[in-house]
Amino acid sequence: TPYGAFVLVSAPGSDVAAKGLVYKTELSAGFVSDATQVVSVGQEVQVRVLSVDPDSRKIALSMVRTESEAVDLTAFQEVSSSTYLAAKVLRVADFGFFADVKLPGGAGSAQGLVHVTEIKDGF
Repeated sequence: TPYGAFVLVSAPGSDVAAKGLVYKTELSAGFVSDATQVVSVGQEVQVRVLSVDPDSRKIALSMVRTESEAVDLTAFQEVSSSTYLAAKVLRVADFGFFADVKLPGGAGSAQGLVHVTEIKDGF
């Protein structure tokens, strides 16, 4: 939808499923103009419940991590700015692209933005 993405969500330990909406602002910590930049039909995602309105039968969901869920980026502190790391492009925007960057040693990953001013010809 122009508002975000509908997902089918089940309560933990329950067979009951309900449809909820992840608004565009809750799909990613960055700006999202179109939900298809972040998710696709049939994709499994992790969400958390923001609110439930039983009267209107609506569930508001989020895919954005809270500060307490934030990825520990300390492994990146010692990486030189001249070191290239393996990354997978997640989505492209007018101002650059978002990528999943592998942590040094391959012990996990984190998402980041490569701004258009940092993209070199030939890459």
